[in-house]
Amino acid sequence: MERWVRGTLAAAILGLLCTCAAPAQTMRQFPYPDNFIQVPKDTHELAKHERLLKAIYSKLGDPSVTSKERDRTTVVATYVKLGKLGDAAIVTRLGGLSVCTPSGNCEIYVFYDHMGRIIVNQLSDGWAYAIVQAGKIPDIVVEANTTENSGVARRFSFVKNRFEQWGCDEVTLKKDDVANRHAAILDPEQVDVKACAAQ
Repeated sequence: MERWVRGTLAAAILGLLCTCAAPAQTMRQFPYPDNFIQVPKDTHELAKHERLLKAIYSKLGDPSVTSKERDRTTVVATYVKLGKLGDAAIVTRLGGLSVCTPSGNCEIYVFYDHMGRIIVNQLSDGWAYAIVQAGKIPDIVVEANTTENSGVARRFSFVKNRFEQWGCDEVTLKKDDVANRHAAILDPEQVDVKACAAQ
C-alpha cells in the first residue's frame, strides 16, 4: 500500500513538473490582446532615443529615408516600454517583396538596452503586434497572415536575455467573412483556433 501511494504521488509530481515545463503547449495567444496595433509608422522623439536610433541605423538603415530614396523600402520605428528593460523600439522595414511577403508580412524587430548594450532581436514576419503584460518584462505577440482567411499569432517571451518564441496559435475564419477577414481583433465565435508548433 505504501509503495502504491509513493508511486501515485511521484507520478502526480512528475505530471505537474511536465505541465509547468512546457508553456508553449498550454499558453494560448488568441483572442488577440486589445492593444493590437499595426506595424509602426513613425519615428518620433529621435533625440530621446539616440542610442536606439544608432543601432537601428547600423542594422537596417536610416528610418528618415523615404521609400523613393531607398529602393522603395522604408525603415520605421515605434518606441515602447518593456518593463524593467526600459525603453525599446519595435522596428520594421516596409517595402516591396524584397522585404515583405506577398501576404503583407514584413520583418519585425525589437531593439532594447540590456546591461548597457543595445540588443537587436528579430521576432518574425508579421503585420501587427501587441505588448502583453507578463511579469517584470512584457511578452510581445506578432500576428502574421498565412492566407486570406487565416493567420498565426506568435508569442515571444524574454528568456535568457532574448525574446524567444514560446507559443503559436493558428487562427482560421470558419466562413468567408469579408468584414472580419482583415480585422486585427477577430470575434472568437467566428474562428477556429488550434495550437501550432513554435518555430
